[in-house]
Amino acid sequence: MSEEWRDVIGNILREARFLREQCLNRNDELFAPWHDKIRNAVIQYAPVKLPAFEEIRFASDYFLSKSAQEQDEIDDRIALVSDLDAAVQILKDILNALESKARKKPKAPGKRPEATPPRAYAEAGLPETPAGPVSLAQARDRAAELSLSRRDREELLGEIDRVERELGKADPDWDAVKRTVKYLLDLDRELALDTIPAILSLFPRKK
Repeated sequence: MSEEWRDVIGNILREARFLREQCLNRNDELFAPWHDKIRNAVIQYAPVKLPAFEEIRFASDYFLSKSAQEQDEIDDRIALVSDLDAAVQILKDILNALESKARKKPKAPGKRPEATPPRAYAEAGLPETPAGPVSLAQARDRAAELSLSRRDREELLGEIDRVERELGKADPDWDAVKRTVKYLLDLDRELALDTIPAILSLFPRKK
């Protein structure tokens, strides 16, 4: 089976970064073609994600309540960027799933497993080894990609900083570490699955 999805998704993600910087609202001429590309990619590679993608508004209620002429004059970047980030997260989830599936495919006898191109992850803003735990530094980068309010993002970063300080002690407080683990579990499943193994690996074992 062709693995062209790496290039397809990588191109869409690169364009998303450009739109995030340039578009003022959903009426920008660059937006509609990109929206069609991402929708087609979701349908082709992970149709189960289509309902989640269709729920993304790509504009605020305020923007949609205005006439077409007024919409063209509105800078709705806050809502648009938030929705772009939500769509990008769906694409990254699909990319992770496809990469995981590719790694698990049976290989021909005597053939070495094909290495995953690092470029695909770099372009998607993902670590080169997504199957393993991320470092706490990488967890901070992931936090920037989540669709969170400013307050929730600051709280998340604060938790990461706090547990990192705790783990730097000679005898970390287990209850304090558990607090961060529970916080991550309640906040976001994917981030928790990636980050908690790294936290636990840093906790010193008593000899």
